[in-house]
Amino acid sequence: TGHSQTGASQTNDLMCRIIKGIIQLGAAPDLDHWINLIPINYASKAIVSVSRQKKSLDRAFHVVNPQPLPWKNLVQEICNLGYQVKLVSHEEWQDKIVKLDSSQDNALIAMRSLFTEKSENQMTYLETFLLTAQSFNCQNLLEKLTESSIMCPCVDIKLLKVYFSFF
Repeated sequence: TGHSQTGASQTNDLMCRIIKGIIQLGAAPDLDHWINLIPINYASKAIVSVSRQKKSLDRAFHVVNPQPLPWKNLVQEICNLGYQVKLVSHEEWQDKIVKLDSSQDNALIAMRSLFTEKSENQMTYLETFLLTAQSFNCQNLLEKLTESSIMCPCVDIKLLKVYFSFF
């Protein structure tokens, strides 16, 4: 995601489009998943730090947020920022996306199939995307960062306000 202090980010990426789209739609899927938001300044500092350590060779480092945010908490924080977004069943949310007219201004239209079509695993891309927050272990990364001052910022209302002010 964006820089944790300035909010600067690529506003056309998947996560920004999801946030913008659910706000425009006024609805978000009621899912019991976690979202892995990783501020770019944390990710870049962590990558540089680990890559400079010789003992990092031949090891895997997953740059993920060690404290993923529950999807419902993200939606609640968006509401706390003054946006009217209602949690609805996943099926109802998909129906709303399918019914969007291509002349409507919604950030999800161009990616509609990612949220409505199921893959071989019987999940949509969104469901698979949200599961990644639980799939990667960042313990190797955290161990390498213990002697540095590099810490992943907490994704809370304060950080989201920074992002939204940039949006």
